[in-house]
Amino acid sequence: MISKPKLVISIVSNLIALLLPILLWYTSGFQFEQSISSYHLTDAKWYLFISLIIVSFGYFIGKTEYGISGILLIIMAIVNIEYEMYHNIIAGLFFLYTSILMVMDKRFWYISLPMFISALTIPFMELYSFEIISVLCIIVFNVLYILRYIRIINVR
Repeated sequence: MISKPKLVISIVSNLIALLLPILLWYTSGFQFEQSISSYHLTDAKWYLFISLIIVSFGYFIGKTEYGISGILLIIMAIVNIEYEMYHNIIAGLFFLYTSILMVMDKRFWYISLPMFISALTIPFMELYSFEIISVLCIIVFNVLYILRYIRIINVR
């Protein structure tokens, strides 16, 4: 059973991750950027930075192997898009590592499939679409585990 503080942190971090694209879009004057990280170049940069740091805490309270995702997310927030090559490498590692952990999961592995499929579209579409799909998959994955831990769903 998960402790109440961990449960609250997990719920808050997932809620922030869900609302972040809407907050960035609203704060930047209803403009879509090429990627979520591109909002660093707008007035929404502090919302992005603080949100990524808070969301990273959600990874640290989970299984030990997800701590690496949290570390990558913090580094991604610090090494922002002004250092494009390094930022893109870190962001790619974050999404790849997190999706691999999800696909290795025995209960909800299938939630990661849209991430892998949307990754194939990156050369043809904006990165933003891939990021939104991936973030939604990660949130759904986390919410399913939250529901399992608080015993609303029972999946073995």
